[in-house]
Amino acid sequence: MNFKIVAVVLVVLAVAPSCAREEAREEASPTRPLPVWIEHVQPEPGQQVSAARVVEVRHRVSAESELVRLELDGVDVTSFARLAPGVIHYDSMESTAPVRLEPGRHSAIVEHVRLTEEGTQQVLDSFTWSFEIL
Repeated sequence: MNFKIVAVVLVVLAVAPSCAREEAREEASPTRPLPVWIEHVQPEPGQQVSAARVVEVRHRVSAESELVRLELDGVDVTSFARLAPGVIHYDSMESTAPVRLEPGRHSAIVEHVRLTEEGTQQVLDSFTWSFEIL
């Protein structure tokens, strides 16, 4: 009986590191699928672009009590973006834009948020990606 427990522990210890490596690889993968509520992001995950001044998210969020937020390089830029049904369009060259898309690596997070009756925002889902401007 003790031999069976030891065998199970050894199998778990042997498999766990490879599982952790697989999860880390999925997080960093530029080809990971978009959540169903996102149609497209531009620049695309992992993309290297020679010049970019715009980040755009096309989404399927349409409920009145839900919204989509965009964060670039750690700054919430939603209020500086042009918002239309199904689209967030952030132009970093606008005079009031807080984040300029200069050459280098940039990170982006888009969040699907529900407004609660208490007036708070509950994040339902999010998608994180990065891109590089050459």
